[in-house]
Amino acid sequence: MAELARKYFSLNIKNCFLGEAGFRDEFFDVVTMTDVFEHIPNPCQMLGTVRRILKKDGILFIKVPNGLFNLTKLHLARLTNKINTYDIFDSYEHLVHYTYDTLNKMLQRNGFTVIYKGVGRPIQTPVWHKYTGKYYQYPTPWVLDYKNHILRNIFYFAGLIEYFLMGRRVGYFAPNIIVIARKA
Repeated sequence: MAELARKYFSLNIKNCFLGEAGFRDEFFDVVTMTDVFEHIPNPCQMLGTVRRILKKDGILFIKVPNGLFNLTKLHLARLTNKINTYDIFDSYEHLVHYTYDTLNKMLQRNGFTVIYKGVGRPIQTPVWHKYTGKYYQYPTPWVLDYKNHILRNIFYFAGLIEYFLMGRRVGYFAPNIIVIARKA
């Protein structure tokens, strides 16, 4: 995909880890990590790099799964006897599980101040491979995965309600946390 972007759109795509990309100091206005930060083995090191390459007035956007929601999924799996068939914590790929409080502390320790926090919309994982035997980058029509689509949206809206009722606190029903931060 990177080669296609370079060839057809003349984009400067770097296919490497951020610390290896060689960006100069204060290069970016915005750095986004959507469903990325929970996969990073050295989050403090990553935030140091982001802090270095972010402009003085730049912003950092992070969206991660909510660790408290994982506990909700665990309790629901126990109640429905699905505990052995479901990887609640996505432990095969998620290295760190964040709550809003732990994410905020991580950002503060690494020189950032959160200026916005909220409930992130759920991702709808493609399920093409179940029907075609192949993976596609395009979203799956909701009817092919309607149960997960409906459940994810129910929890998203329940998480929004909980967020506002709890005084803008990300609680147990929000599947995802989003934050926007600036350099402290």
